[in-house]
Parts: sequence; structure tokens; C-alpha cells
Amino acid sequence: MRTRLSRRSGLGFTLLIAVVTISAAPAAPAGNFTIETVDGSPNSVGQYSSIALEPIGNPHVSYFDGTDYDLEYAWKEGDAWTTETVDWFENGAGHFTSIAVDANGDSHVTYGDFYLFHLRYARKSGGAWTTEMVDGADSEVGGYNSLALDAQGNPCVSYWDLTSERLLYAWKSGGAWTLEVADPTFGVGIYSSLALDSQGNPHITYLNGYLTQLKYARKSGGAWTIEVVGSSTTAGGDNSLALDAADNPHVSFFDYQVNDLKYARKVGGLWVIETADASPNRVGYYNSIALDAEGNPHVSYWDGTARELKYARRSGSNWAVEVPSPGTSGTYISLALDTEGNAHISFWGGSGDLLYARGSFDPTDVTWSGPPGTLGLFVSPNPTRGEAYVSWNLTDGEPLDLSVFDVGGRNVRMLADDLAGGRRSTVWDGRDASGRDVAAGRYFLRLTTARGHRATERVTIVR
Repeated sequence: MRTRLSRRSGLGFTLLIAVVTISAAPAAPAGNFTIETVDGSPNSVGQYSSIALEPIGNPHVSYFDGTDYDLEYAWKEGDAWTTETVDWFENGAGHFTSIAVDANGDSHVTYGDFYLFHLRYARKSGGAWTTEMVDGADSEVGGYNSLALDAQGNPCVSYWDLTSERLLYAWKSGGAWTLEVADPTFGVGIYSSLALDSQGNPHITYLNGYLTQLKYARKSGGAWTIEVVGSSTTAGGDNSLALDAADNPHVSFFDYQVNDLKYARKVGGLWVIETADASPNRVGYYNSIALDAEGNPHVSYWDGTARELKYARRSGSNWAVEVPSPGTSGTYISLALDTEGNAHISFWGGSGDLLYARGSFDPTDVTWSGPPGTLGLFVSPNPTRGEAYVSWNLTDGEPLDLSVFDVGGRNVRMLADDLAGGRRSTVWDGRDASGRDVAAGRYFLRLTTARGHRATERVTIVR
């Protein structure tokens, strides 16, 4: 049973919450992932989950209680999860949640109320939540919202105007919200995903629902530019956006036409689109993307045929795919990567519980999507504090050797020589040929075959 205490403060609320601390359910190993229950209350909880990490890596999750129509929140310290109710607004709070954590470890959440379709915002600071309405006085808004924080920790949010069917954008500065229309085209704005670039400019991907096109909007110099991702015939759906260190957009999306998970990135002003998972099943819905320190995309998503959570990571030109917990359903998925490249995933398990998966991608247990006869090279974890697992795949069995080079092209160490091809793995312990730990920095692992073919993968050593 939850105890609720509240007092009104101005336009918002200051909420005093009775919290419940639970020990995480025993971790169930699933390949390189551990799966645990965050909230397994008698209610059906976990829909619309969104995850964010503190600077030190602790996960925070916002989600919806589908029984009591509450906005719920959970965070983990050590081995224990703490859960609490953030808002139970009269008309049902917590629809379409999106969470972000600032540099001080304070949590920010945007969400919709279930019946009135208002966009709301909650912030936890000093142990207390305050909530307020962002938009919705004159129209039904707030669905498909996506939250990001600027360099000063101010909230920015993209969201859908249900009444006018257009894409909206809002940001808070100096205590006041500014609202504007990002794309006035009728029939656009669902599945919005927001990211801020290094200058604080918003980038948003979203769906043109009538043409099933994936669209991309970017604001610069006070003006919005809008384009279609790919060609006018590219079929987009549920999508997720991330920006790399050069502010280039990377997008995962579900292709309705072929039922595949697709990945798009913008290179030199042009969109490049490829298939991340084209299994015989219907895959790619509820997708969430994050980029690691090397700019490689990681995507968690749902296999709608097998009804399982899936995870894909791109390395070089290859996609590696695994099922974190075979037989475990996974919808309302959200992904974040920590500074060491470990994956943190919140999702609804289908049995009414909020679940959490944590793991790193094991190169010894992958399915390479490249055609037969290609080289696949994979390193994990990356970055690493010393030890890294190295995996490769060369299906025609051609002999090869594996060496480590520094950024100056000097051979640091030969890890293996005259190896048989096929699917193999080894370990680099972060040492050079003399057995000394290499200095922190970037290195290159290179496979060279007897026929002169090469595959190279960057690895970063942190000390």
C-alpha cells in the first residue's frame, strides 16, 4: 500500500512521498545480461518506461502504473531499488514518460495525464518532487514526449499536439516555459525523439503518420529546417535519435513495409540507411538507441514474433544481435550506456512488472549479419580499463594473425599468429610485448589474412 501526502505550492505541487526500498530480485544470467525485477507490485506497472543514468552510473527509471494510473519512479543504489509515486494527477498521470538526470544527480521527468492530455513536468531536488503543467490549456497535447537537458540543466521537450496533429517543442529558462511549433505540417509528430547538440540546438525525429515517413527537424539560428530521412518512400515507424560527438544524427526505426529494424545516420549531408536486424520475425518496435564512446550505435528493441527483448550493436560494418533473456517479453523499452559501454535497459516484461537488464555485449556469443566470407571483428568492453575480449568471424577458414597497434602505427603486440579462420575469440590483457601495461589512449586491433584482407577495430584504454 502506498501512502500519499501532498500540498499545493503555486502552480505546481510539492509532493512528500512514502518510499519503498526493495532488494533487487535475484539476478538471472542471460548471456552477458543480468535481468532483475524493479517493481513487481500487485499492480500492472512498467509501461512507458524511460531510463537515465547518474554521472556515476546509477540507473533511474520513470514509468506508468497501469492500474492506479500513477507516475512512478525507481532508482538503484548498490543492490537495492527504491520506488516511489511521483504524481497521481486527478486524471491519471504518467502516460508517455521521459526521464533525464542532471549533473547534480537530480531527476527530471516529462509525462502526460491520461485523460486530459496535458504535458506535465516533474523535478526531484533535495529529496522532494515538484510538478507543474507545461502545456495543455487550449488543446490536447503531451503524447509521445521526449526530454533532454541543456548544458545548464534546463528541460527541453518535444511532443505531439493531438488536436492539430503537429510537432511541438518547449523549453524552460528562468522559471518560464517557451512553447513553439517545430513542424506545422498536419499529421506529424508521433513517436518524437529529441536530442540536443553541442550548441544546445534541438534535433527531433518523428513520424509523418499519414505518409508513414520518418522526418527530421533541426533548429539553428532560431529557425527550423525539416527533411525526410532517406527517400520519400522510406517507411518509418517507432524511432529513437542520438547525436555523436560531431553532432551527426543516428536513428533507429521500425520499417513498417518489411518489418525490420533499420538504422540511419547522416554522413556529409546525406542519409545512409541500413538494416540492423532482418530476421524472419517482425522486429524493431519499441526501439531505443544509444552511442558508445567510439560512436557505435547500440539498439534495444522488441521481437514481435518471438515476443522477446533483443539487443543489437554495430561494430565496423557488422551488426551483432543477441537476446538478453530468451523467452522474456520486452516492450516499452529504454536504453542507456554508461561510460564503460555497459548497457542498461528498462522494459515492461509483459507480466505486469517493470524489469531491468544490465550487461555488456559478449563478442563470443554473437550472430554476425555480414555475408559469408567476410571478416567481423569485435572488441568488448570498449573502452576498457585493461582487459578486452576480441572476437572475429571468417567463414572460409583462411589463416590470419591478430596484432595491436598504437596511433602512430607501431606494432605494440602480436596476440596470435597463423590462426585458423572461422568464429574465434581471444583476450588482450592491455599489455605490450614486454608484459607492461600500455598507457591510456587509443589503440587498433588488426586482423590480417594470408590473402592480405584486413579488419581493424579501435579500442580505448582508460586507466
